[in-house]
Amino acid sequence: MCAPQETILDSIKNHGIQRSHLLLLKRYHSVQALVTSVTSKYRGVGQVIGLVFRSEAHERHPDLLGQWGGTGEAYELGADEQILDLEFTTIKSRCKRIVRPGLSQVESLTILTNLRRIRWGPSTSLLDKQEGKGLKKGTIRIREIFWHFNAISDKIQLKYGE
Repeated sequence: MCAPQETILDSIKNHGIQRSHLLLLKRYHSVQALVTSVTSKYRGVGQVIGLVFRSEAHERHPDLLGQWGGTGEAYELGADEQILDLEFTTIKSRCKRIVRPGLSQVESLTILTNLRRIRWGPSTSLLDKQEGKGLKKGTIRIREIFWHFNAISDKIQLKYGE
């Protein structure tokens, strides 16, 4: 049974709201998706629910964005590889009783670097090489990621800068 109908994300009764934030100031050596491993009342198998970023300086204390869950494929980032952007696709919540515009869940997520695209989602993890795509001086790239979530929905916001 789903929660009673309420207003958008911040005030869904009994489901709270969690906020996570990541400033992309460090040099990360790996990124890993967190995906649902079982179907639950609110989410299907394979949905992306978070990301873990690891840096060499803080290997034992990775940066978590979103919520912790089952682990997906981890990808090592090269010494000259930089995260440029993040793209995501959303789907409607599995909870049929809550029908509100703007309530959605992350289904798949793609990180774009200066060398490749890394994609996670319910069907597969892909790795595409982008030949000759070097980072140019003054390129606008992602600087901050905000991931607001609860059991029923996600909201991702991105901020860019040089």
